[in-house]
Amino acid sequence: MRRLDIAIMALFFLLAASCSERTGSVTMLVGTYDSDNSGGIYSYAFNPRTGEAVPKGHTYLRDASFLTLNSDVDVVYAVSERPDNTAALAAYSFDRDNLSFSPLSHSLTMGEDPCYVATNGKIVVTANYSGGSISVFRIGQSAEQSMSIISTRLFGKTLSTAIRSCWTLRI
Repeated sequence: MRRLDIAIMALFFLLAASCSERTGSVTMLVGTYDSDNSGGIYSYAFNPRTGEAVPKGHTYLRDASFLTLNSDVDVVYAVSERPDNTAALAAYSFDRDNLSFSPLSHSLTMGEDPCYVATNGKIVVTANYSGGSISVFRIGQSAEQSMSIISTRLFGKTLSTAIRSCWTLRI
């Protein structure tokens, strides 16, 4: 097992090195919890050969614990992992040239402590840790038109019910 771990890590570093030979750096996005002097999402130009990470952009989102990109890598979705009714999903336009963010939308997840976000290009799903719920957001013609269409608490086998609801809505 240990050999497999080492082989996977070596492969990762070889891929990163080949990436850096072509582009010089790799874009790195980092979500952070709040502290005295920071919070939100940061973008870096990361050079895997030298280990240098140059800060490029920042946008504030309280307790941005998890994020994902759409398939075109021009929209970043992030959750604000709050233990109350301010927990939210935020969408940002992401400029790949200067690694900057512009806010698109901010929607409450209707569940506490969202700790996961994923998208397939048509919907965005958050998993809300403390409440044991999921929230599903339909992506409109533009990301700023996102709206919650399902927010359901999961008990036992209700995940299959939530999935059937998504199919019923023809998402």
